[in-house]
Amino acid sequence: MKVAIRIIIALLVIAILIVGALAGYMAYLFDPNEYKAEIERQAKEKAGIELAINGPIGWSLYPALAVELSDISAQFSDNQQATLNNARAIISIPALFGGQIEADSIQIKGLMLTVPNQDKGNLDLSIDLTTALRFNTEQQTLTLSNIDLLFDESRFKGSTTIDLNSLAMQVNLASDRIDLDRYLPTRQSETVNETSDKGWPTDPIELSLPIADNSTYQLSLDTLIIKKQTISDIKLSAKTKGGVLTVDQLDAKAFGGSLKATAELRANNKVPTLVFSPTFKDIAAEQLMALAMEDPILSAKVDLAGTLSTKGTSVKSFIENLNGKMTLTADEGVIKGIDMAQELCQKIENITSLGFNPDQVDKTTPIANLNSDFIIKNGVVTNPELLASVDAANLDANGTINLPKQSLDYTLGLTINEDLFQKSCGINPALRGTRIPVNCRGAFDTDPVKLCKLDTRFVGDMLKKVAGEKLQAEIDKKKEALEQQAKEKLQDSLKDKLGEQLKSQDAVSLIKGLFGN
Repeated sequence: MKVAIRIIIALLVIAILIVGALAGYMAYLFDPNEYKAEIERQAKEKAGIELAINGPIGWSLYPALAVELSDISAQFSDNQQATLNNARAIISIPALFGGQIEADSIQIKGLMLTVPNQDKGNLDLSIDLTTALRFNTEQQTLTLSNIDLLFDESRFKGSTTIDLNSLAMQVNLASDRIDLDRYLPTRQSETVNETSDKGWPTDPIELSLPIADNSTYQLSLDTLIIKKQTISDIKLSAKTKGGVLTVDQLDAKAFGGSLKATAELRANNKVPTLVFSPTFKDIAAEQLMALAMEDPILSAKVDLAGTLSTKGTSVKSFIENLNGKMTLTADEGVIKGIDMAQELCQKIENITSLGFNPDQVDKTTPIANLNSDFIIKNGVVTNPELLASVDAANLDANGTINLPKQSLDYTLGLTINEDLFQKSCGINPALRGTRIPVNCRGAFDTDPVKLCKLDTRFVGDMLKKVAGEKLQAEIDKKKEALEQQAKEKLQDSLKDKLGEQLKSQDAVSLIKGLFGN
């Protein structure tokens, strides 16, 4: 897609250069066909394009000054090719007399771009353009207004100004729809192109800016489709200076929620760097994860915010140099495929023999009220503390996700409050309030059932607790019995002593005797 955009920009500039140059020549009534070589030379110097004007250059003075070109081919430095069937411009004669070139109408039809695609062969993209033009000869600027550009399946409208000396652009464009899936490789192709160890792709990615310095961009897009996900109401404001692309605004409705972001791409270094600060609000996690995996295991309503930075020339190097911090909150979540319920209930059944059927347990794990901060250093995501509610238990977790190695090492703790998993898994009262540890270790492609295992060492602590409670109960019971026996013996002793005193002493002496006097 980036190659196509660069070709479009270059060809538009060249087409406009041709029209402007021809209009200037015709103002002096020269035969424009004599200047084909000069026009082709300017195309080479201005944009590095090998241009060939194969058809005749036609022009007329009545009823309007018009220029027409046909059968043009272009060869780019990266061996990309393009052909143009026809370009026609209607020139303003009064503006020519004033030393300016203005075209009330420019029409470009049948501009064909041949763009390679990894698994779809070459894409032949047709472009039709209608616009009005003004060429300021003193400032060497071209202004295109009332742009109506049909590129492949997308339509763009707006205006732009181009400095022909620097190719800096001031662009204001709106588009209806762009389907990136048409230009990106399919997942099957991505799978085939993976290395044998399933590592991150190492193919170099060109991040040199295809646009000149001192350019500004105001872009809006109704709908963007990528990996079958729809992003809508996109608004982008960006500028370039010193080889740095700064995105001041990126707003969109995305993944069932909203996105606001800023970014900075430094392509003026040998190794490009990127800083990205996104804020996702009320997004569906499964829609965001679908960009990276075909069948996301998590669905949840998520807020996500932070700042990330990276550098590199390939996906692998981007991952290895990823740094930053993110804050995540989630609710209404379900983890699919990780049979925590069945695994936990089966272990508890083996311990307590309560007689339930683990196969009846729901094979999803509901989560709610999840809060966590993530610190990222050189691609390793550290989670100091994660807290969440999981069905009838509280979840705490900490650990790391190693993105370069595509593995994770997490320790989770479940503190059970009541019967688990919509009460289909009965829990011995002795387990309630007990923290049950679960260890999740392995590679990203590990079978989810094998990824997380119950740490049964907690059983010993639980049994000690139960045994301790029973022992204490026995001690309390024996203590109570001994106390009762002592009380009964004391009462018998007092009764005997009282009887003897009544025989030998008067009442006063008895009272004194009871008090030891």
